[in-house]
Amino acid sequence: MSSAVRLNAHAPGFHPESILVMKVPLSGATYAERTSRHAYVTELLERIKRLPDVQAVGVTPNYPIRSGFFVRGKGLLRPGQLRIPTTVNATSSGYARAMGMQVIAGRWITDSETAPVVVLNESLAHREFGTLDPIGKQVV
Repeated sequence: MSSAVRLNAHAPGFHPESILVMKVPLSGATYAERTSRHAYVTELLERIKRLPDVQAVGVTPNYPIRSGFFVRGKGLLRPGQLRIPTTVNATSSGYARAMGMQVIAGRWITDSETAPVVVLNESLAHREFGTLDPIGKQVV
């Protein structure tokens, strides 16, 4: 019980009171190909955007990827040093805005990205970069 109280003592970083969340399973032969799933989700987001009073829409798969996080040029781990696992979530460009998240530095992802883009939360940026500016750095 005390763990739940501690978790709820911190702001979640978004505004849950104004967010609608739904799960949309895409299965069967119609959605076997990635391009079919992508086309469906793109059309769904466009339709939802056109609804009255909708301010932002976004999508994320419900399977975050747990991985290591390396900053190019930072060097490898020293012997005995542990790499803290990092959770990576793929999202659409409107996801962060729909969640009510705030940009502290840099910018949000756009639909016109020509290369992969990473958005870090404040704790990961501080952990990996300390007081250095992470904008423009490469991660692998």
